[in-house]
Amino acid sequence: MNALDIGVVAALAVCAAVGAARGLMRTLFSFMSLAVSLALARHIYPYVLDFLRGTDFVFGAVKGFVAEHIGGIVPEETAKAAQAAYVTAMDVPAFLKGALIGNNNPEVYRALGVADFADYVYGFLANVIIGAAALVVTFIAVAAIIWAISRALDIAGRLPVIRQFDTVGGLLLGLAVGAGILVVAASATSVFIYREDWAGYRALADGSLAGAILYDNNPIIKSLTEMR
Repeated sequence: MNALDIGVVAALAVCAAVGAARGLMRTLFSFMSLAVSLALARHIYPYVLDFLRGTDFVFGAVKGFVAEHIGGIVPEETAKAAQAAYVTAMDVPAFLKGALIGNNNPEVYRALGVADFADYVYGFLANVIIGAAALVVTFIAVAAIIWAISRALDIAGRLPVIRQFDTVGGLLLGLAVGAGILVVAASATSVFIYREDWAGYRALADGSLAGAILYDNNPIIKSLTEMR
C-alpha cells in the first residue's frame, strides 16, 4: 500500500462519514444524481468531442501542447514492431501504451487526420485530452442542472425516518458516491498523467492497487481511449 492507496481509502472514509451524517434519503438522491449525470455525460460528450476535434484550432493547439510536453522525440516513420517498442518504452501509463499500440492503424490515422507515426502519437494523446475535457465539461453541466433540482427537493431528506437504517444506508451510498467521484477524478488526471513532471504520480499509480482499479479498469478512461 502506497500513498495513493492511503489517499483513496481516506477519501472513501470521508465520503462514508458524510453519507452517514446526511442519512439515506439525501445520500440516495446524491448517488442517483451522480449516476444519472455520468450516464448522460457519457452519451452527450461524444458529440462535444466530435465538434472540438473537428475544430482545427483546438485540435492543432492541443497537439502542439502534447508535442512540447511528452518528452523525447517521436520517430515519424519506422517499422510497426519498432513503433510498438517505442510506445512500450514511453514514460506514460500502461493504459495509454495499450491504447496507442492497439489503435495504431490506417483507420485511426484517417479519423485523426494524421499522416505519420509521430503525428499519430501527438494526435491520439490530443484526442484523449480533448475527450476528457469534453466529458468533464459535459458532466459538470449535467450535474449542475440536477443539483438545482435537488435543492428544490432537499426538504424531503429532512422528513423523519428510522434513524439507524437511514444512517447505515447513507454510509453505504456515501461509499458508492465516493467511488464514483474517484473514477471521475482519475479520468480527469488522464489529461496530464503522460507529462514528464507527473512521473512521481505515475509511479504511485503503477505501484498501487487503487491505481490499477482507477486507471487500468476505469470504464471512462477505456471510453476515452477508444476511437469513435
